[in-house]
Amino acid sequence: MTGRGTEAPAVGRAVPMPVGWGVSADAYRSSRHATGFARLGGRYREASRLPHKLTIFGSRVALVAVDPNNLHRGTWKIVEPAAVESFVSLFVRRWTDATDPRRNGVPEVVLTPREKALVALLAEGHTDTSAARELGMSTRSVTYALRALMDRLGVENRFQLGLALGAMQAASPPRNSPPVEGEDR
Repeated sequence: MTGRGTEAPAVGRAVPMPVGWGVSADAYRSSRHATGFARLGGRYREASRLPHKLTIFGSRVALVAVDPNNLHRGTWKIVEPAAVESFVSLFVRRWTDATDPRRNGVPEVVLTPREKALVALLAEGHTDTSAARELGMSTRSVTYALRALMDRLGVENRFQLGLALGAMQAASPPRNSPPVEGEDR
């Protein structure tokens, strides 16, 4: 399987490249990587156990790390067709058993208490300014908090953020009560 960061140039050149990776303890980072890689047209999965560091090029060449715990020690280049075919078969079996860390496209993200409060206020119809006032923070801090959430969830705009947060059930749906006259919302 291949390492993070090395796939983007190949995928950008329309080289098909599925990527498998060991399960990360950091669900945010792995789902962000999977989302970014998917935007490039790549496919990404994680498995609880991987046999070894493995990179396969066009079913013709396999590179296997000499020491999976120290990639600077080098790789073995395998070109024997039967051996490469065995590695491809191993990869396909591992790929089939692996999972997408985004779990149906919704990354697992835990909101901080401040983020929960902000999302709840925005779901009720507050503007950034009125939410900032309620939380005792600046409007710019609200903007930064929302941008950080968008980055963590791998979305580009507030509409997508709302959809992702709704799918995560991160906030209760807004109540159907009309705003109080004169309220800044």
